[in-house]
This record gives sequence, structure tokens and C-alpha cells, in this order.
Amino acid sequence: MTLQRLKRDNRLSLERDMVEPVEEVQLVVRPEEAGARLDRFLASTLPWRSRSQVARMIRERRVLVGSQGVRAARRLRAGERVVVRLPDPPASIEPVALSVLHEDEALLVLDKPAGVICHPVGRHRYDTLMNSLQARYRRHGQGELDVVPRLCHRIDRETSGVLVVAKDAVVHADVQQQFEHRLVRKAYLAIVRGTLEGELDIAAPLGLAGHAIRMKMGVRPDGHAARTLVRALRRLRGHTLVEAVPLTGRQHQIRAHLEAVGHPIACDPIYGRPGATEPGEEPLVVDAEVVLRRLALHAYYLCIRHPSRGRAELHIVAPLAPDLASAVARLA
Repeated sequence: MTLQRLKRDNRLSLERDMVEPVEEVQLVVRPEEAGARLDRFLASTLPWRSRSQVARMIRERRVLVGSQGVRAARRLRAGERVVVRLPDPPASIEPVALSVLHEDEALLVLDKPAGVICHPVGRHRYDTLMNSLQARYRRHGQGELDVVPRLCHRIDRETSGVLVVAKDAVVHADVQQQFEHRLVRKAYLAIVRGTLEGELDIAAPLGLAGHAIRMKMGVRPDGHAARTLVRALRRLRGHTLVEAVPLTGRQHQIRAHLEAVGHPIACDPIYGRPGATEPGEEPLVVDAEVVLRRLALHAYYLCIRHPSRGRAELHIVAPLAPDLASAVARLA
């Protein structure tokens, strides 16, 4: 499969259908990039590759300008097409274990572990959830036995919990429409800092925070409407276990809203870290012992209307992930 770069910038902003493994990346040189050396162009465009890796790819003729292998010092011209042929997967890559919560002829619902990336991106090309789904369901050339898995939505790398996968394009489109029209009911569990009591209805518009951390969202009057319901479930030592129900679907919505009300999620590498200029680990420590090193957020409940079973509601629950359950026990 080939990825065609959008002409927005050279950071590989891509519209892609990740149902096939990526074999090469195609880039088009913009007018303002004309005159750049090939190696410097690639080093700025492929942020997951070091300068030495870029140089090696050029030497091995895995980088073509037009249809020709060229030198690293070659100056690029506007409109030229640069093709980067990606290496074969290493034999040592371990597949991601698939924890199945529900499966039928149309849908697969997984309990995604924390730390697992959904789609190939950057240096993570072979160790993602989609790679394991491909290995399990694709049967090229075998007709109906060849199932093409498609993720219906995404959850952050460090978030665990419910993730829905469609087994064909029609089901995928149906479920995505349900997400887009806010017909899907979702709920999360989170360990937040401080003592939170009762219930909160957080209605605060969200937009890019204009922070040094580019992906960070924040409450701002010109942002997009966002609403999250939060309910305290259990008081913990210096923390609270809460249920968070997003009624809209903004990026980092729960994380940004909880930070805005003074109760950021524990171990959040972006939110609740005053003065932070880049993402960083902030472990949860109890009695001088680290008990959690990842974002304390878990997608525990989801309800959709089944696309091929008379629109009957499908309710899925993922038990609290073991590392979060252990952290709750230590804080109780």
C-alpha cells in the first residue's frame, strides 16, 4: 500500500486507510522546499527516522527521486516526487495480544491494553493493534475467508479499554456514522488528583491550547462545544476514582475538562503539569513506591446499535485494567 502525502506540510499529515500494511511513502516537493538537499528534506519529513537512518536508506537505494536512486546531496526541485521504500518487518516483532470482549459475523470488540498504538505511525509500523488484526483476519485470495478489519474509532495509546472493529466496509460506515452523530454511549473510569465529590456537568468549549505541547487542548471561548459528565465513585488517598461520560467527542476531552476543574487524571503526561513544555512521564507514587506509570484512564463501557442485528443495542463492558485496579487498591 502507498501513502500519498497531503500538501499541507512535510510532517506527513496523511489521510490513509490503514487496512493494508504500508510498503512505501510518497512525498511531493513543494515550491518552498525547492533547493533542499534530499537527506535534509527527508530528515525533516520523516521525524521517526534519524539522519543516519535516512543516509542509510539513500545509500541502499530505498529512496527514489522520480524513478532514480540519487545521492544524499541531490538538490530537489519543486513538484518532484520522492518515494521512500520502507524496509521489511523485523522477524523479532511480537504481535499484540487480542483480548476479545465480543465477536460476531460483523463486529469485533476488543479490550485494548494501555501502551498499544492502534494504527501504524512513525517508527511504530509493525507493533500496532492493526498489524495483529491483519495477521489474524486477512486471507488474501481466499474470497469470503479474507476479512478486512477496520477500526471504527480510536482511543489514546495510554488509554485502555473498549475498542470496536468492523469486519466489512458497510458495517464500518454504519458504526462510524453512529459515532459522528453522537448515538454511541460511552463511559470511562479514571483516577484523578484530589478529592472530588458528587457529580459535575462540565460544559466548556475546547480548542488548541496554544501551548508548547502542540497536541494539548484547553478551554477557550472560541473552541468547539464540549460537555462531560463526571461522577465520583470512590474516595482514595489524595485521589478519587471517577466515572466520566463524554457527551461530545473532542480530542482529549475528558483529560482537558478534568484539568480545567482542578482534578487532572493521574499520570497524565500532558495535562496537569504546570510549566511543562513537552510530554513527560509523571508516575503515581504510594509510600515511596511507583504503582502506576501510565495515564489512569480506562474506556470501560460502550453501547452501539448493532448494524446487522435489527439495530439491537449492544452493551460492552471492559473490566478495570489490572494495573489501574491495583493502583486503586493501593490508594484505598
